[in-house]
Amino acid sequence: MTYNIGGGGLNKKEKLERVKTLIHEVNPDLLAIQEAIEWQASDGQLQSDIKNIAKATPFKYSYFGPTVSVKEDMEFDKAETIREIFIDYSEWVMGNAIFSKSPFIDLGDGEKLGSPKNITIYNPQKYLGSRDTEPRHIILSRQKIKSLNTNLICCHFTTLVGERLNIHSPYTKLSINAKKALKEKKGEAELLRVAQAEQIVQSINKYFNKINPVIFLAGDFNAIKSEPAIESILVGKANFKMLIPENDQVYTHIEALEPIDHIFFYPAHRLVDYKCWIIDSKLADTASDHRPIVADIKITIDP
Repeated sequence: MTYNIGGGGLNKKEKLERVKTLIHEVNPDLLAIQEAIEWQASDGQLQSDIKNIAKATPFKYSYFGPTVSVKEDMEFDKAETIREIFIDYSEWVMGNAIFSKSPFIDLGDGEKLGSPKNITIYNPQKYLGSRDTEPRHIILSRQKIKSLNTNLICCHFTTLVGERLNIHSPYTKLSINAKKALKEKKGEAELLRVAQAEQIVQSINKYFNKINPVIFLAGDFNAIKSEPAIESILVGKANFKMLIPENDQVYTHIEALEPIDHIFFYPAHRLVDYKCWIIDSKLADTASDHRPIVADIKITIDP
């Protein structure tokens, strides 16, 4: 299961309760989360989406990979930064997370326990308080499920402010120059996502291919399936099998007409069968601005 739970503005109080309820109902073996947060008051009290989700679900193991924080990325142009400072938080961190019912094992030695790794795939020189300059990371993890070593990569690719405005809609009235600028912005965003997809391909070629891996790649790619990052790089170049939801006419984000959250599997020849679907429910629509994707996967044991 992969689920963008909606960032700092949506993870508080009743909405986090809805997130936990939804995850508990699905009860996945592996879960990739994007936009989870942890925050610490000046008195030292820690609040954590990760710990809250772990307590409310059957997961025994979890890992949090930070992407941005008040201490490291403080900018007075960012409204969230000002809010956290003046409500007396000593720290506020957002990032990705992985949950597993099975123990994490070492990425280099599949016979001993280990920890996932948080890897940077996009790092602008300075975070200026918007998604345009937000650092992007992936989490690499390995876990033993029923005697089989599997790898889960959790990712969250770049999106740029304004790129999703539907310039072909009759309700969107823009000048010719404005439409041209938006097309250029979308092209810029797609190039960034291609570069981030290439980072994943490099990690597979350098490390995973030495061990005949089973890899689940899941996350918020901010890209529809026909984008170059998906079609040309992850599917075309890296030979990932994209798991198509049976209800793929349903969007996964309110600003996107097609799904931008995805689950992939590698290598394709070990995939026996699967069922994939987008959770389209009132609970999902009131828990986050993203809908989660779930897949039941049957694979061969032998490589």
